Amino acid sequence: MSIVDFKSSIWTEPWFRKLSNHFKLLYIYLFTNNHKNNAGLYAIDIETIAFETGITIEQVENGLVTLESEVKYDFENSIIWVVEHVKHQFMKTSKVSPKIIVSLEKALLSLNKHPFIGEFMEKYEELQIPYPHIDSISGYPTGKGKGESGGNGSGKGGDESETRGKSLKDGNGKCNTCIGEDSCKSIGKTKSMRKLCEEYKYGETL
Repeated sequence: MSIVDFKSSIWTEPWFRKLSNHFKLLYIYLFTNNHKNNAGLYAIDIETIAFETGITIEQVENGLVTLESEVKYDFENSIIWVVEHVKHQFMKTSKVSPKIIVSLEKALLSLNKHPFIGEFMEKYEELQIPYPHIDSISGYPTGKGKGESGGNGSGKGGDESETRGKSLKDGNGKCNTCIGEDSCKSIGKTKSMRKLCEEYKYGETL
């Protein structure tokens, strides 16, 4: 069992105060449960969350959508990322222990190149976590997207949103990453992906 440093000031933060009691409990649980790792990026299914918190499955699902700015959840693969976990646990000073860096790398390696890893590495770039598979993570900005031609020698790389748009749509023009047309639950959803979903009318507005 690990010790979690949960900031008490959260009770006065406007976004948290507006949450229902169930959603407050859900966020605290996701930050403190025994399934999590040091990265706050781990596998857990909705049934487990519901059983251990006493919240209904429907409330858990709604809560995960409501908490989207603080928590990202991949509904298809049952992977969750508590976005500020590393910041609040390990970045209170300018120096992070090498042992913590190793534990973060180990946590990321256990997730089999999940798309959330790319966003995690981008957010915590300053930690210089030696994750070996970063170039193979979908959506991670490697700097290769602009200024390259598509093989015709023109030197024009094309707009990033256009590239993502092609990868998002299937043969029917639907978003491959969304689970439902009315509720956008994209895997590793970024703002640009949400904008594309909005354009195709299969997701939320920004």
